[in-house]
Amino acid sequence: MIHVENLTKRYGGRGGVAGLHLSVAAGEIVGLVGANGAGKSTTLRTLLGLLRPDEGAIYLGAERLAPDHKAARAQVGYVPEMPELYSDLSAWEHLRFLGMIYGLDEGATAARAEALLRRLELWERRDEDPLSYSKGMRQRLSVACALLHDPKVLLADEPWSGLDPLASFLLKEMFQELKERGKALLISTHMLDTAERLCDRFVLLAEGTVAAQGTLDAIRETAGVRPDATLEEAFVTILRRRRQGVH
Repeated sequence: MIHVENLTKRYGGRGGVAGLHLSVAAGEIVGLVGANGAGKSTTLRTLLGLLRPDEGAIYLGAERLAPDHKAARAQVGYVPEMPELYSDLSAWEHLRFLGMIYGLDEGATAARAEALLRRLELWERRDEDPLSYSKGMRQRLSVACALLHDPKVLLADEPWSGLDPLASFLLKEMFQELKERGKALLISTHMLDTAERLCDRFVLLAEGTVAAQGTLDAIRETAGVRPDATLEEAFVTILRRRRQGVH
């Protein structure tokens, strides 16, 4: 569904990501994991077209995207780490406004918005200012905004950061449902225990490059850890070896 070859994005010659290769198939959840500053957010924002890559190619299906690929946003949903919401619009108005931006029929927008708000347990508070919501509620509304146009690909940046157990569970449940509907999900997170339970494959970033990728078993093999080691244990082993100059 989405495929990246040799993606490079630098800031003033340093930072960002370099030589990144990854893919996410339809009906698959891939976890993009790494420490703070590893390049996770840069990767997602470049895939979305918010940042222009210095090198590399991004494909959505069979189509190679232009560097400023704004057209791809019609097929991609994005959940930022910090929900980007307006104080002068209610949750319901946010979704109606987005429906106009995406050129959706008003009736279809209303039906889709209601279904999402009910599913994410926000329907009863749809007319409130979302800035009065809890962090978890704002994050759930951000997911509803990302899914309103029924995208083929969902990019989520640290979606569980700071959430209470209910909000965290609802998001994991929703992501699993999207996978079952054939969507491709790339989820950036440093919460490795959550990623281990939810994701089919992983891309481990360290200092802007891929340290390892594949299934959990493949990550364990790369790390040289025991067969029942957690993703966290495997990742820490790989990261320590890299810092010691051992590959």
